[in-house]
Amino acid sequence: MTLNKDGIKEFVVAARENDGNAVLLDLFTLSDGKRVHVVQNMGYGANLRIYADGTFGVSASGSTGYNTIEFFELPPNETAPRLISGIAIEMGDYYYYGETGERKPCTVDKFTEFVADWDNEQLTVKWIKMK
Repeated sequence: MTLNKDGIKEFVVAARENDGNAVLLDLFTLSDGKRVHVVQNMGYGANLRIYADGTFGVSASGSTGYNTIEFFELPPNETAPRLISGIAIEMGDYYYYGETGERKPCTVDKFTEFVADWDNEQLTVKWIKMK
């Protein structure tokens, strides 16, 4: 699949779950014929969702009471993802952040809106089983 419509395929290495989520192990692209990591080692419990518009989301929980959902895009002919926005929960406090990564407190309603975005239409990914 090509996330950014530049004709260069990106590859996802993940452990697929029955509910359609995938535990992200690695997301990489090719640059000058060499493998380049876009996102890797997101940590324990990191789930990846790829959306129909080519953006992708990563949900991760570091420890009890700490969770994040971040949305990214991969600009054409680039190998580094660009943060679009994200939210974090830290011990009951909710935070929102945009492209700059600057965190601001947010309401439960804003958090709920982001969770709904997380569940938006996803791209159908053809998973290949590795042996």
